[in-house]
Amino acid sequence: MKFITIKIFCLLFALQSYATRPETRAILDLYQPTEKLASLKSEYDFWNKKSIAHPTQHAFKIQLANANTALFAATAELKYLKQAEYLLEAVRSAESNQKASTLRALAHNFISQHRFCEAMNLVLRAQEIGSEKRATDLMLFDLYEELGDDAAQKNTLAKLAEQQDFNYYIRLAKWQDGQGNLDQTIELMKVAEKIAETSKQAALKIWVYTNLADYYGHAGEIATSKNYYLKALALNPADWYSMKGLAWMAYANDRDPQAALAILDKIATKSADPGITLLKAEILAYTGQTKAAHNKYNEVAKLVRQADYGKMYNSFLCEHYIAANKFDAAMDLAKQEIALRAIPHSYDLLAQVYFAQGKVKEARAISKQHIWDQTFEPNILKQQLLYFQGTEENILATVRAELAAAQYEIGPLAYQKIKKESRLTSSLH
Repeated sequence: MKFITIKIFCLLFALQSYATRPETRAILDLYQPTEKLASLKSEYDFWNKKSIAHPTQHAFKIQLANANTALFAATAELKYLKQAEYLLEAVRSAESNQKASTLRALAHNFISQHRFCEAMNLVLRAQEIGSEKRATDLMLFDLYEELGDDAAQKNTLAKLAEQQDFNYYIRLAKWQDGQGNLDQTIELMKVAEKIAETSKQAALKIWVYTNLADYYGHAGEIATSKNYYLKALALNPADWYSMKGLAWMAYANDRDPQAALAILDKIATKSADPGITLLKAEILAYTGQTKAAHNKYNEVAKLVRQADYGKMYNSFLCEHYIAANKFDAAMDLAKQEIALRAIPHSYDLLAQVYFAQGKVKEARAISKQHIWDQTFEPNILKQQLLYFQGTEENILATVRAELAAAQYEIGPLAYQKIKKESRLTSSLH
């Protein structure tokens, strides 16, 4: 018992020593959300009072919905997103003539909830109304991407090219990323960065900085990626997303799981994003703390099964059920995802279920029809090493090359797993 106590004390000391390293401490100090959150809550209180005092004024409800949306972005607390939905639905129902702007705002809310088909219906209705056509086309492009309709997305992009502004360049960058052209994606995002910096709009700069940070991370340019996260945090010290990116960097690049956990613990004090707990679980599993990791995964599963989360975490739950050998539940979720959006990611979930059940033939058939040549996403491609062991050397050679360049993106735990399970360790370094 005394030995165990000493061991726990040493572990806690080690964790503290990592967390108090000068570099880690400097990163922790960057996250200062108190002032920003106070400002957002003050904005919320202002419009809430206005809305209560003037319940028939749609403009006040819309402003209150915007305040809720901003709080959701800053805290990831789902109640704010659902309250925004309620307010926008109320305005939509009360409008004698529906406004395209209201429909787009509600569609944006639904996108955040992964209610893509419902969002598409709203945007198509906004298109029929006809006002502010470009704003509607921008949302159509985003939804076609989510739903995997490449042809419609490409046609919409051609329409957007008539005005080559910030919104056009970031979508052209998204298109190139979807085609697997990462270098071109970054070049286009750099064009968008110049436009954002010229505009002097902080929101645009933060958006482009965080996206460039992600893209440079995918490209393996870690120092540049880190610099962009730091630039975003300099503009918004409440930016938990950039802090999470820095936590991933500490884990996946620096192989410093304790520093990563210290960063995640800091942002978890103000952000309710389930992804923070999921990343903690992955890091715990990587460090051999299997039981603690298992508890974290179960914690998230219990949370996101709540009704308000809807289908937002279907992918996680599907994989969670596969790991627990609950194949019927996993199959149901995989089929739900395909019905919602028939994209490679959704089909990959179905293939995973089949493979976990020992139905290798079915997993291979799904991969050949719905995944090969249709995605460049490493976290999807990695499954192919399991499904096609000893066969299809042409495709596996391509997959191995993609994964070798994507170790940072998929993370140490997943990389270790595919090396072990695929029995292709000689090809993966």
